[in-house]
Amino acid sequence: MQGEPREPIRRRPQSDNLTQAVRYLLAACRDAGGLDAMALVDRDGLILAVAGDLEACQAVAVRLADMTFEPASFRGLVLGADGHWPMHLQRLAVTGLALYACALGGRADDRARQVARAAAGIERILA
Repeated sequence: MQGEPREPIRRRPQSDNLTQAVRYLLAACRDAGGLDAMALVDRDGLILAVAGDLEACQAVAVRLADMTFEPASFRGLVLGADGHWPMHLQRLAVTGLALYACALGGRADDRARQVARAAAGIERILA
C-alpha cells in the first residue's frame, strides 16, 4: 500500500542461528570474490565457520595459532599439504574476542574487498 513503510530488503538465504548466518555471509563473499575459501577463525586456530576449501582454511588456522604476534591484518601465502593459497586475514572489532575473517585464493583486490565485507558483516551478526 502506498504511504506505508516497506520492510528492509534482506539477503537470502538468512538464518536466526548465528553460526549459520556467518556461513551464509562467508559463502556470499566467497562467491562474489571468486575465492577458494572464506573462514572465521579464532586466535587459537579454531575454525568457527567456513565456506569453500576446508583444507585451505585449516592451513590458515594452524598458521594463525603459531604466530608470535597479534596481527590486525595480514597478507601472505599459506602452504598446505596439497597446495598453497594466497590469503588475507583481518581481525574483527568484537570486544573480548580475537576473531579473524580470512579470504583465500583469487585476486588480491578481491580478497581485500571480501575480507572487509565479511568482517563488517560478522561484526553486525555478533553485535
